[in-house]
Amino acid sequence: MLHLLRADFYRLFRSKTAKIFFALGWIVPVFIVVMALMGGSWPGPEEFYNFGLLLVYPLAAAGFCPLFVGGMEHGGARARVAAGYPHGKVLLSAAVVGWLFLLALYTLAYIALAPFFDPPQGGKFVLILWRWLLGAALIASQCVLCTAAALCARKPAAALVTCFALVALEAFAAWAFGLLLGGCIGFGIGVPVLPLLFQALLLFVPWGTYQAVVSGSITFPLFLFALILFSFAAYLIGRAVWRCRGVR
Repeated sequence: MLHLLRADFYRLFRSKTAKIFFALGWIVPVFIVVMALMGGSWPGPEEFYNFGLLLVYPLAAAGFCPLFVGGMEHGGARARVAAGYPHGKVLLSAAVVGWLFLLALYTLAYIALAPFFDPPQGGKFVLILWRWLLGAALIASQCVLCTAAALCARKPAAALVTCFALVALEAFAAWAFGLLLGGCIGFGIGVPVLPLLFQALLLFVPWGTYQAVVSGSITFPLFLFALILFSFAAYLIGRAVWRCRGVR
């Protein structure tokens, strides 16, 4: 596993895609600092966190991960499997390196924004830490999903389309589960089993968790558990599909 991680980090440091994303990653923290120093009218820290950091960086995984995986020139992923590395370790290594890269960009922007959080009660450090963890877990869920999709799709163009389609499917699933949850509660259908089922499915989908955070819910431990569970499921399913596709 360490050999795979070293190889992926080497590819990351030499990747043109990573350099472009790194350059773009400075835009958000610089914007935050400049607007704060100017004292102009800009979205508050809560809105900027919800509709900026917590949205942009997980979405960036749908663009970065397939391009990063596509950088395995000359069938690099297949060569690694042929060399005796398990499918799961190859997938996990690429996902971890992609996650750490996007996490660094997210953390850079978050450090610039964190001083402006002003919770109504005490515990500011705990709140800042939990919010950072939520963003880190949300980015991880998308990195695992998109890396697995990229390896299954094989070609970068197909991987890009697949990843954005999966993100769109997540958003649709979150909307559908939310609609079904509201319908069950409003009309008293299947109470309490169906509402609990749709609530669980809603939180299992990362963009359902995102919606819950934006709506003001503060059950952070449950959100983290749901995102970790989704990441694990995406890893297992992605590994199985990749194997079935005959990438030997």
